[in-house]
Amino acid sequence: MEQASSPFVALGLSETISQSATTLGYTQPTPIQQQAIPAVLFGKDILGIAKTGSGKTASYVLPILQRLMDEQWVVQNRHVPVLVLVPTRELAVQVETVFKELSAGLAERPKVMAVFGGVSINPQMIGMQGVQVLIATPGRLLDLLGSKAIHLAEVKMLVLDEADKMLDLGFQEEMDRVLALVPRKRQNLLFSATLSAA
Repeated sequence: MEQASSPFVALGLSETISQSATTLGYTQPTPIQQQAIPAVLFGKDILGIAKTGSGKTASYVLPILQRLMDEQWVVQNRHVPVLVLVPTRELAVQVETVFKELSAGLAERPKVMAVFGGVSINPQMIGMQGVQVLIATPGRLLDLLGSKAIHLAEVKMLVLDEADKMLDLGFQEEMDRVLALVPRKRQNLLFSATLSAA
C-alpha cells in the first residue's frame, strides 16, 4: 500500500511544506488550521478566533509560505509583500521563529524578519533589504517607515495577530496610520485568542 500523504496536503499545501509541518510535529491539522489554510490559499479575507496553543500561528504561516513559493513575489526597493502586525516583542520573536522553522526544508527560504522597539533600530534598518515577510510591532514599524527603511505600497497580505491586544495596549492610532499606508486591495488575515463577537 502507498503511504498516505500528509493530511496538510489535503488542505492545499504542497508536499514540501506539509513535510516541514510534519517534521516539526504537526501531525494532524487543528480546527483553526483546517478552516484557515484553504481560505488563505484562496486569497480570502479571514477572521480566526482560536485559543492560545491551538496552532493559530501555523494556520497562517503555512499558507503564506505556500503563496510565497507559488507566486514568487519579487521584493524591490524595500517593498515588503507580507506584513504581520503583532502587539509585543515576545510575539514578534515567536512568529518569526515559526516562519523560520516551517520554511527550513524549503529550497528557497523566504527572508523573514521581526522588528520591535527596545533595541537599536540601525541593524533593523540595514536588514530590511529583500525582506519578504516582515513581523513588526506598530511603533517600531512606523519608525522604520519614517526612516524610509521599508515601504508598504506593495503589501499583498496583511496579518493582524492578536489585534484586540493591540487595541488594548493603545495602538489604535499607530494601526490606523499603518492601515492608511497599505494598498486597499490586499488580503486581510485577522487572528485573535480572545476577540468577542460583540
